[in-house]
Amino acid sequence: MNLKKPVVKKIVAAITDKVKQEKLFEAVYKWVEKQERDSTLDKNDSIKSEIGTFLPYINFYKMDISFLIQSVVPRGFIFSSLDVLSKILYSVNPRMRKVTVTNIHGQRIFGYPLLNQAITNSIKTLTLPCYKSGCSDCLWKGKFEMPSTPSFLHKRNDVEWYLVIFSGGEIGLVHSTSVCGHYLLAEMAQEEGGNFYITPGCKIEIE
Repeated sequence: MNLKKPVVKKIVAAITDKVKQEKLFEAVYKWVEKQERDSTLDKNDSIKSEIGTFLPYINFYKMDISFLIQSVVPRGFIFSSLDVLSKILYSVNPRMRKVTVTNIHGQRIFGYPLLNQAITNSIKTLTLPCYKSGCSDCLWKGKFEMPSTPSFLHKRNDVEWYLVIFSGGEIGLVHSTSVCGHYLLAEMAQEEGGNFYITPGCKIEIE
């Protein structure tokens, strides 16, 4: 981990076609995290500045979709824009759609659930703000059929918010501390520098 950046870059360029892209990404990210940071930048900005040199050598399009969702999406700040990440996810799995929840202050949180067409179409009809909200969850009116297959997501300590289906069939946003028996649709991430929290009138959109 004490190797200099030019050396690491040469190694990454040499092995990029010989190793799994998931392992390559994790190794590069861990190396970047351990480097001295510019004191004028916050952690995410510093990582983004440092890792940009290596991104052209990492083929995100060859990664497993579950790895992308669990390990790349939460680090989406490394890309020049979230549109880049959206294109990667959609290319890997065309059923992937970006879902955004916005509170009354314009703060946003987003995720990329793997949806069937029925759920996708139902979310598109949710044009009204949430009808129920609290500190740890908010729900939108509408009945969503619970998927027949188990969710491939599992609650993780480093994820704060989840898009879920409640037992009553409503779709909603739930804080990790309140996840219990919900069907997990997506891990939700905040925009860079964001401090999202639930307010009355949260809106949900799907691209």
